Amino acid sequence: MALVLYSLLFFFQKILSYIRPIKVAEFPSEVSEKLELVLYRGQLMLDTETANYSYGNLHTVMEAALAEARKSGHAIKQILILGFGGGDAAQILGKHYPQAAITGVELDPAILKIYDTYYKSRDVRLVQQGAQEFLHEEMGLFDLIICDVFISLEKPLFTQSQNYYSLIKERLTSEGLFIQNTMSENNEVKDLISHFKKTFPEGRSSKVLEQNYLLFSN
Repeated sequence: MALVLYSLLFFFQKILSYIRPIKVAEFPSEVSEKLELVLYRGQLMLDTETANYSYGNLHTVMEAALAEARKSGHAIKQILILGFGGGDAAQILGKHYPQAAITGVELDPAILKIYDTYYKSRDVRLVQQGAQEFLHEEMGLFDLIICDVFISLEKPLFTQSQNYYSLIKERLTSEGLFIQNTMSENNEVKDLISHFKKTFPEGRSSKVLEQNYLLFSN
């Protein structure tokens, strides 16, 4: 009976979410700000007070990134997602590369618990670790690496360093593709692309939203 009532409540919340966002749950986090699950237009979004970690604007960014990945035409069998969040990229990738093995790296254990409870839809190798530490220890190679490492709206400085990009390159297969999501002002992006191209000379950028830029290794 309780399950039926819960299902009815969620059904009505889902309908109401097309009129206004509905907060479903709130979670403490030692890494991120307070985490919130919000139902909006029928989708569960994972947010902090200032940033979107799943669906919403992030979904738009990830769709754009993976549209570019499909254009490459390379076989994608091994995928690494640095900054796994609510699993938005994994969900999109699963549709286009159902046979690919996905590894997700996420520093925040609270986010991984939320993913496992509310979002999990396919098998993913999940690693609760910092991106830089993982790259130092991991020995496998990947056909596609996506970096979406943020703490709220802040992008850690190490993700824009020469050492970090070198570690990424070491983990790519010969035809592998690296995609980085970043939020910067125009002048900052120019500096970042210049730095990026020291490791990836054929690298390029694409503006997706007002402050979101995607960097592509080739």
